[in-house]
Order: sequence, then C-alpha cells, then structure tokens
Amino acid sequence: MKEVYLKLKNKLWIEQWNVGVLKASKKDVVRGEVNFSKAKWLLNEKKNGFYADPFYLSVNNKHYIFFEEFEGENQKGKISYVELSSDSKITVASESKTAIEKTIHMSFPLFFDKNDQKFMIPETSDANEVAMYEMGDNVDEWKRKFVLLKDFPALDSIIFFHEGKYWLFCTNAEEGPNSHLYAFFCEDLEGEWKPHKKNPIKIDLESARPAGPVFRYDDELFRPAQNCQGTYGKEIVINKIKKLTPDEFSEEKVSVLSPFGSKKYTKGIHTISFFGEHLLIDGKRFAGIKKYFYPIVAMLKKVISKK
Repeated sequence: MKEVYLKLKNKLWIEQWNVGVLKASKKDVVRGEVNFSKAKWLLNEKKNGFYADPFYLSVNNKHYIFFEEFEGENQKGKISYVELSSDSKITVASESKTAIEKTIHMSFPLFFDKNDQKFMIPETSDANEVAMYEMGDNVDEWKRKFVLLKDFPALDSIIFFHEGKYWLFCTNAEEGPNSHLYAFFCEDLEGEWKPHKKNPIKIDLESARPAGPVFRYDDELFRPAQNCQGTYGKEIVINKIKKLTPDEFSEEKVSVLSPFGSKKYTKGIHTISFFGEHLLIDGKRFAGIKKYFYPIVAMLKKVISKK
C-alpha cells in the first residue's frame, strides 16, 4: 500500500522550487535563527519547471544571482541569472537570462575567484565529471576550462581552501546521492585531486549532501548539508567541521534551518549562500494538480499510516 501511495503522490504532486532572499547573517545561520517569513521570492513561478540553487556573483559593480532553471519540457536544467538594480535593490524579475545551456543537465553554479578571474563549477554529473568554467567578457560568456574530477558523477560540488589545500566535497549520483559524502583535495586547482582516505567520509541521509558553500564564522568552518529524510530537500543542517585532513574527518550538527515560517514555500529548502548581510535560499512547494486531489491523497495516507 505504501508503494501505491508514493506512486500516486508522484503523479499528483509536482515539486515547484523558487529562489529567494532575506536578511540573515552567518551568526543567524549558525544559531539557526533565520526568519523565513521575511523571504522575498525573486522570480515569477515557472509553469512547467522551477528555479533552485541560488548563488551570488558581483562583476564590475553589477550584482547578479545565478541559479538552476529546470525545464520540464526536456527534463534538464540550465544555468540562468537575474541582474539586481544598480543599488542592489531586490525586486521580482519578470524573466531570467541564460548563462550556460548544454545538452546535459546543469545546476548548482558555485563561484570562486582566482587571480582576479571569475570561475564557475556547475553540477554536470550527467557528463560524469566536475569541470570549471571561466567567465569571458560578460556574465553570459562561459568557457569550459579544466576538468577537476574525471569519471566521477559528482552532485553539488563545494570547493574551499583550508590549511594549505583546496578541498572538494560532493556526493555521488550513482551511490547514495543524498547520503554518501565524498572529499577530494589538492594543492593546485588544476593539479591532481586525490581522494580522502576514508571516502565516503560520511554516510547520513540527514546531513551529508552539500547545501551551499562552506563558510567561516568566528574562526571556525561550517558546512551546510541537506536533510533528505522523508523528502528531498526537507531542511538544511549546519555542521561545524571539527577535523579535516587527508586521513581524518569529523563534524557535528550545530543548527537546523527549516522553511516553515515561509509564506509560500514551506515544504523544503536545499541550498543557501550568502550575499553580504543577505541569505540566498530556495524553497519548495507542491503544485500542479495536487489541489484537485489532495483530499483523496490525504485520506489514503491516513489509512496507510494505520496499517
């Protein structure tokens, strides 16, 4: 009966994500004191698709928010963006612009700077690799520059520098995509990436898959992770990294971010990133034809729970 319910739910409920922004500091995030009722959603809802995985980019005093734009027609994502006004005023955008679109699915556009040049590492697990793209003269010009990991279908890769090494955290699309955390390290971004001795360094459905950049607060490292227990992107767990070497890894949960104060997108959150004193988020709701059949599905769920 449970399998029947899940199949019916998937037929009737459509997950719809949107990207938003709210006032929140790193201190608020570490303490789990984020007020989601203040979130402003940045894009009009997409009829057959959604927006997720927001990241901030500043170029020549202009401000942009990049994200995954998923298109239901062809069941794949592309990297899109919206530009904020010159005073960084946050307003709802009527439409997005395309930055990178390939024949494969792309999402999670992580940015980093090196030698005053802008780079992006989008998720391209369908290509079985982690590749970095270099920005050209404009924010919609990106060239595939170098492959960091080959023959590894990485999901939601996060790169950061710690104690003389670059670190890459991700999950594996073919093995525990929401539960098995992998780590790789190197001393040069374009050098040889070596696997952590204990890969996968963590197996936990509630706090493994990356949910945004590792950040530093009060001289300590914190790692946002997705809690996918029960539903994909249920909430975000903030972990404090206690030990990270090529041979050892440990972290502890310090807070949880749940989107239940949001006015509309209350069913999930799976990416956060910082934009000054603002926090970029994505939020999930169930849409589509759910509204016509919800009473039936709710009743079926109640009956199954009594089995």
